[in-house]
Amino acid sequence: AGFSAPPRAEVRALRNGDAHEVVRRGDAIYIVNTRGGSIVRAAVPREGDKDLQVTHTFPHWSRADHLNQVALVSDTLLVNVHARGKPSHIDGVNLNGSGEATLVAGGVGTQAHGLAIWEDCRDDGSGRRYLINLNSGQGGVGLLPLDGSGPYRTIWTGKDGTFTKGLAVVGNVAYFGSSKSGGGLKSRLEVTVTLVALDLRKALTPGLDAVVFERELPFTGLLNQILSPHYLPSAPLPGPPRERRALLGHQQRRPGNAKDPQELRAVQPEFLGAKPMTMEPISRSDGKPYMPPGWRVPEDGIMSALWNPKIAAKEKAEREAREKGRLQQGSFKANSETAGVPQIKKVGRDSRTAMTAKGRADKFDAAARELWKTEGMDPMALKLGMSTDQGTIATDDEIVSVAYAPGRDRVTSEAMPLRAKEAAVLDARELNDVYRDRGRVAAAAGMTRALAEIAAPEWWSRDYAAEHNAVLVGRESFMAKFKKNVQAIIFKFSDRQGSHVYEFPWYEDFRAPLKAVLDELGLDESKVSRMQLARMPPGATIKLHVDNGGWVKSAHRIHVPLATNDRVVFMSKIKGNMHRMPAQAGAAFEINNKAPHAVFNRGDAERIHLLIDVREEPPVAVYKLRKGEQCNYNNLPDNVECGVRISG
Repeated sequence: AGFSAPPRAEVRALRNGDAHEVVRRGDAIYIVNTRGGSIVRAAVPREGDKDLQVTHTFPHWSRADHLNQVALVSDTLLVNVHARGKPSHIDGVNLNGSGEATLVAGGVGTQAHGLAIWEDCRDDGSGRRYLINLNSGQGGVGLLPLDGSGPYRTIWTGKDGTFTKGLAVVGNVAYFGSSKSGGGLKSRLEVTVTLVALDLRKALTPGLDAVVFERELPFTGLLNQILSPHYLPSAPLPGPPRERRALLGHQQRRPGNAKDPQELRAVQPEFLGAKPMTMEPISRSDGKPYMPPGWRVPEDGIMSALWNPKIAAKEKAEREAREKGRLQQGSFKANSETAGVPQIKKVGRDSRTAMTAKGRADKFDAAARELWKTEGMDPMALKLGMSTDQGTIATDDEIVSVAYAPGRDRVTSEAMPLRAKEAAVLDARELNDVYRDRGRVAAAAGMTRALAEIAAPEWWSRDYAAEHNAVLVGRESFMAKFKKNVQAIIFKFSDRQGSHVYEFPWYEDFRAPLKAVLDELGLDESKVSRMQLARMPPGATIKLHVDNGGWVKSAHRIHVPLATNDRVVFMSKIKGNMHRMPAQAGAAFEINNKAPHAVFNRGDAERIHLLIDVREEPPVAVYKLRKGEQCNYNNLPDNVECGVRISG
């Protein structure tokens, strides 16, 4: 039931506190005293109260823990511990027991905010209860099964440099704010904020686009809280009482929008019955309308409250243009593994006409294409030639005809100096800057035989690997954008810095043939930070990118081609142009992956390379992953529950 609180000025809650959130349980409220590092329990304030009647304090934390959000699950109060610069974690306090705080989950992101309970109820009676939080420091959303059936994992990550804050879960949709991260107080007050709606059921499956919508909000600053409907019954509403309206049915649908997610069409009746409602927005002092607290869901559904006529008109025009095949889509932006790379622009189907319209036709005329065979391909032409869904400026034959880099007769077999990887993007002047010949590897044939004998075709499937090997989540957006259709069998992988290494279960199946390859190349197995098989089926493309992160600077990247064909084109940038790199089956080579590079398979056979990243010093620690284990790449190595430490 709702209650009427006295004016804010008449109740002193925390004289020396910094309260982030308050939740109610029966006749008590629980206040997050962030500055004091405690949770304060007090009686619900009544008319005439001038001071909060504190009944108990849970003093288990410190100011450095920076408590922010809490959530109630039966008799347990879940407490989000931000931890300021350290990995965040969630504690639990038994309200009917000793009141001691116990660790519920560690490694739940960095600078974490928000706690919400999601009931994934299925028609067949199955489903689970999950805890949802915001991995704010990495711009993500995290999920933890409350039945202990799996570890915490990040299920959605925004673009690099974003910060998530403000969380509510309604039905199967999570709503939260996304803003640009960093900066001081002034920048945090002026930053643009976007409201994101995420379909949680879709987000459970890595690789699916689970975003329902993204809407820029009409104000600036971080989004601190979103009130879901179950908070509103106890919220004091401004203004005179308004007429109660008929309740919406649980399954009421928006007219003419049967395909919309159910969560955007339906509201639980109990969320609507304890508050005044209105169908009309109220005018603000500046004349703009807004929906007040306690608003009734309009007949057109929740989405109509977020409707913006300008956005709607733009989206309608884009839809109509797409249907006619005339939409010219925007540019990709560099992400965490492509920092410093110029944008890759998609063009319309008649791309050469589009270039003419922009006054660039002379740059890619027939004469320029002939020069590709001797001088290498212009990077602009390469980028335009990589748009596989909107047409290309270069045919497959033109890509295959691009010239090999000059100087193959002068390539050294010495290891690439790691200091050559210090630049954000390498400005290579000759082939030796990006490519080193590591010689023929007789043991590559044994590795190829082992692959045919041990690995069934389904081993290349990520879903199969999730059950029988192990998987790292958190890199799906990068893979989908730059390495779509490229498959992998992973034996070893490192964190972003390359200092903590994780062995996958399938490494044991291939240990002998892999060791034979490493021994022949003179590589120390204990210094290998990443090792995997990468498969490109016919027609696949690895788009132009630059590898980024500490793992790149600390290791040599070696390729051992196991299967290829003469229409596989591996390109890297030298002297301003993209040149083809030598790559023959059984002949190992090292590349500098700080140079922009791309790969095309324009043949009718698959391309499989064994990729090895080897450090000059042993890693800090090595962990062994368990069969079926899923770990969040963005949380490594802070997620102490990921794998079993076997060395270091």
